[in-house]
Amino acid sequence: MRFACIIPLYNHAKTVLPVAQGAKKHISDVRIVDDGSTDLPENFEEELKNSGIKLIRHEVNAGKGAALKTAAKLLAEEKIDYMIVLDADGQHDPDDIPKFTDAVERNRASVVIGCRDFNTENVPGSSRFGRKFSNFWCYVETGKYCDDTQSGFRAYPVEAFNALKLYCDRYNFEIEVLVKLIRAGFTPVDIPIKVTYEPRGKRISHFHPWKDNFRLSLLHTALVARRLLPIPYKRLAPETNLSAKRGNRLGIGFFRVLLALGGFRIALFCAWIVTWFYAVFDKKAFSAAEGYLRLRFPAERKLKKHFHRLIYELAKILILSARQGSGKELPVEERGTEFLPEDGESAVPLLAHFGCWQMSMSLLGKPGREACIMARPDYNQNMDKFLALKDPQKKFRVISTESFSGGLVEAAAALEQGTSVIVMGDRAVSGTASAKVPYFGGTIELPLSPWMLAARCRKKVIPVFAELAEKPYRIYLFGGAPGVAEKALENARALNGKAEFVGCADGFFQAKSEEEIFAEIARLKTEILLVAMGVPKQEMWISSHLDKLPGCVAVGVGGLLDFVSGRIPRAPLWMRKLNIEWCFRLYCEPVRLFKRYIIGN
Repeated sequence: MRFACIIPLYNHAKTVLPVAQGAKKHISDVRIVDDGSTDLPENFEEELKNSGIKLIRHEVNAGKGAALKTAAKLLAEEKIDYMIVLDADGQHDPDDIPKFTDAVERNRASVVIGCRDFNTENVPGSSRFGRKFSNFWCYVETGKYCDDTQSGFRAYPVEAFNALKLYCDRYNFEIEVLVKLIRAGFTPVDIPIKVTYEPRGKRISHFHPWKDNFRLSLLHTALVARRLLPIPYKRLAPETNLSAKRGNRLGIGFFRVLLALGGFRIALFCAWIVTWFYAVFDKKAFSAAEGYLRLRFPAERKLKKHFHRLIYELAKILILSARQGSGKELPVEERGTEFLPEDGESAVPLLAHFGCWQMSMSLLGKPGREACIMARPDYNQNMDKFLALKDPQKKFRVISTESFSGGLVEAAAALEQGTSVIVMGDRAVSGTASAKVPYFGGTIELPLSPWMLAARCRKKVIPVFAELAEKPYRIYLFGGAPGVAEKALENARALNGKAEFVGCADGFFQAKSEEEIFAEIARLKTEILLVAMGVPKQEMWISSHLDKLPGCVAVGVGGLLDFVSGRIPRAPLWMRKLNIEWCFRLYCEPVRLFKRYIIGN
């Protein structure tokens, strides 16, 4: 990692040389960018040369941002990785530079910011207020909180700095570059630094309150407006791992509020829309998943819809987890639990990202006993947060797949000790061995490695899947002659479809009065009311009673209940295709239907 120290200079001739010489103790490459200063002594360049400090000149003052842009372009040509920037006025202590280099070495995808210690003398009140104000807007614009967004003591990644589209050059530059680096994937890292302020009469400041505050206001307006657009930002930070968590606190908070106010289905609908933007614009994410998608869907040429489905399922997982975490449980139907390991036994449960794997994990593990899951190490700190587990006694230990053996040695040891090892088995790499597994009447192709692990330890592989079942609509049948609705209800319930038929009443009000029917519809939480009274009587009845059916959709269905009950047979298929079923109905009931079909209502 190669570092350079950059000191932008404008009319601070008395303090800049001691600052540069102090920085030289820690970094060999120190450069001063003179931004059109008018107070430099005649021997200034000679003193810098004697100290081994380089000088870059602007003939006219263009602003701190312009000075740093000039320096960054020169550093990029020399393959410098990070530039550490500190002010020339002596506020910053060069002895804090090692803190910056250490922070960068620990995280090479970071922008490091020195947080000034305001528990010192002569700190201006405007600086205290300005820091709080700027910190707030930076959080709104990025979803990341920084302790001191106005500090000029920073470490910038040179390549990413040059790749950004930066429009500001004055005091608004520092907030612009910080926000855009964070949006580009760099992690803001705060480190404490010392700061020195001269007394009010001796302090030199080039800040113009009206002009610079106006520029800052325009900048924050633009940054907030861009934040509201549902288009992903271009990532410039190096990938530290492919499964890094996407999204941010603001986005997750938005969906939590949406889930609470709009309900589960509204949150899923919005997630479906948002994930389409990622499917279209997030090229790096698509590239990372393309190998899997081509293996999973070999006959498909256009994979975007499948990529959207993949990230939508991941978004759905988070929404489901948040729903359960708020105490609103989802109904779970467990099938095939007889295949799960008994007490004292272990197995290799195989989970998939397609389908809610956190929900699947709620079926695994035993209260008071530990189970293991093979995952990348970045999941260690977030696993408990994402698992939608009802039983807090169920515990899961992560086996890292980035160890020397890929986690296989640890997994084999856990299986031998009677602990089940959960494997995410749908991320096969192209060209690796795979196995075909029966699934809901078909077959799917999964990586072979879990089977090899299980065979080595003589354990079972148990594919475990979860899918979100649609909530059945609650339907009430109303109309027809006495006995017809009851028979139709019986036959409809025997169909075992996705609807739930909750009750019925005849259209002659013999068994129940109209008021009793309304009360029953409300008590049964009916969502759809099928009214079978014939045209136009059923439409007139619905229109005059809508105020008594809150939250219920009423639909006129004519002779549907006669067909479902079996009282009247359906017309032959060929008559239905020709739209002449009414002729068959007239043949079956000529007396009742002659006036309606021939003369008219």
